[in-house]
Amino acid sequence: MATWNEQAPPELAPPNWMQTIGGTLRLGLMILTTLLAVTIFLIGRGLRAVLGRWVTFHFWVAKLWSKFGLWLAGLELKVTVTPIAKGSLVANHSSWRDILTL
Repeated sequence: MATWNEQAPPELAPPNWMQTIGGTLRLGLMILTTLLAVTIFLIGRGLRAVLGRWVTFHFWVAKLWSKFGLWLAGLELKVTVTPIAKGSLVANHSSWRDILTL
C-alpha cells in the first residue's frame, strides 16, 4: 500500500504489555472523564435554560475536558495564528484530535 508520497508506510511493532496496559488505563480514564463532563455540562445547560444566560460554567467544563483529553493523549495545543474579529471559522474534520482541539 502506498501513501500520499508513494512510499510504503513504516511497519510498526506490536505494543508490548506495558503499552497495552497504559493505553487501556488512558482510555478508561478518558471514558470516565467524558461521562462526568457530559453530566456536568448537561446540568449547566439545564440551569442556563431556567436561570438565564449568566450561567456559563458548563462552557469551561467543555474546555477543561478538551485540555485534559489532549494532555492524556500526550498532545500539546499550540495556537500560532491571531483570532479573527469577524467572520466564521470553518474546519474540515479529519481526525479525533479535531474534536479536542476545536
